[in-house]
Amino acid sequence: MLSYFAHATLDCRTLTIPVHVNVQVPLINIPVPANQSVVTNILQEFLTISANFVEDHITGTQTIDAHYRIFGQLCSPHGAGSGGTLELATHGIGLDHTYWALGGDKSPNNYAASAVNAGHSIFLYDRIGTGQSSKPDGIQQVQIGVQAEVAHELVQFFRNGSAHVSFDRVVGVGHSLGSFITVAVTESHPADFDDVVLTGFAIDNLASVLIAGATIMPTIAAQVFPRYHDLPNSYWVFGGFPNYQAIMVKFPFYIQALLDSSFADEGVVTLGELMTLLIPTMTTASAYTGRVLVATGAEDFAFCNGDCSQIVTGTQTAVEAVQNLYPVASAFETFVPENTGHSINMHYDAAAAYAVIESFIGA
Repeated sequence: MLSYFAHATLDCRTLTIPVHVNVQVPLINIPVPANQSVVTNILQEFLTISANFVEDHITGTQTIDAHYRIFGQLCSPHGAGSGGTLELATHGIGLDHTYWALGGDKSPNNYAASAVNAGHSIFLYDRIGTGQSSKPDGIQQVQIGVQAEVAHELVQFFRNGSAHVSFDRVVGVGHSLGSFITVAVTESHPADFDDVVLTGFAIDNLASVLIAGATIMPTIAAQVFPRYHDLPNSYWVFGGFPNYQAIMVKFPFYIQALLDSSFADEGVVTLGELMTLLIPTMTTASAYTGRVLVATGAEDFAFCNGDCSQIVTGTQTAVEAVQNLYPVASAFETFVPENTGHSINMHYDAAAAYAVIESFIGA
């Protein structure tokens, strides 16, 4: 299904893309939480220092064979035809596809406009479970492995010319959980992306991940936002606005209106996604030969405890440690902008970060 609308600086069309996935993913032995008390207990057990909560509740594997509908926007330079570069942009927790277009068409924080101004096309989409895309089982289906297979199917959709335009290059661009998904694609389908850009991402700092989990304070989405009233209790949101701010931005270097609007339109995360979040970091993209850029704010709270200069592995910071996932990448670069928290796109210096990213991607 296609519909068209014009932007002042770019042309976009909305697409609802049918995808079929068949993939092996973990079988999670947790029932749908009965209420918020159970959700809070799950968090408490996950954070218990002596527990192995994830390992104890993954009891095997299962095959997910399912059809989904993915909503997104394909934005391109005026008059663009076939050829050129497509950026496939995958958002993170508490967001939807609009994360890549913050502030409107002429905003310096609009990443999609930046990509188009660099001569690239970009597809910004709602992950399954979020926005206007399908919302299946939040434990067994909305997991990182299924999300990665959805992203793979989207790459094939565009490479095959199914959007009535084809591309010479496809670059995976992720933010936070979207970066985990992008990493997972490079592991399971190493030929999908010519290059990848991982934003709001770092590894090998488990303490920071646990603190971030506590800071989010997962709360049943249906109990917070009327628009989520029909979702099961495996779909969660942040505990409140202070939790959202603490994860997303570094005070006072962000644009309050963008944080406020993002929170008002807050997206969900599922129990299944949180249970499988770290799986892509437990192996390597051993066959991925493209280039990798990691762009993470120096004060990223979610993955660096607010200080990405900390050494976590040998002589590596958590951002530099991502290189260990890519033993045969043709190039690996990092960019750590100062005065920037987890959500680069909400900060004053977003445009400068975008310039670095688009320069890396190139023509």
